[in-house]
Amino acid sequence: MGLMKNTLLLLILIATTVVSCSNDDDTTQQDRLTGSWDLRYIYGGIGGIADTIPSGTVTYTFNNGALLVENNNPEPDYSFLQSGSYNYNFTTISNIEYLQINNKPYEIFSIETSAFSIGDDVPLDGLGYTFER
Repeated sequence: MGLMKNTLLLLILIATTVVSCSNDDDTTQQDRLTGSWDLRYIYGGIGGIADTIPSGTVTYTFNNGALLVENNNPEPDYSFLQSGSYNYNFTTISNIEYLQINNKPYEIFSIETSAFSIGDDVPLDGLGYTFER
């Protein structure tokens, strides 16, 4: 009886551990982006651009598939998107995650609590963008 009881307790412990581990990754990419972000760095391109954008100059606000961009950069074409409203979603193509803005895919390099980076064909002379909260 003692061996059966110990085996049952061990199975319950393992099941509880597996269930609690699977819930650690329940946060979706969309949930992680929700809120306001400042565009802080632009890099890449044919000329090897590496520019820092002052905080508050270009702000992206993500909210459940809707993106609001406030672009106060004096060179707005250079800052990714113009001021306005856009749609966004996430997709995976050939095991690579993308943030699609108005159906244009931008590869996701990283999404962290306080920063995320995306790019548009960076190895092929495209640009990369880093945002911070």
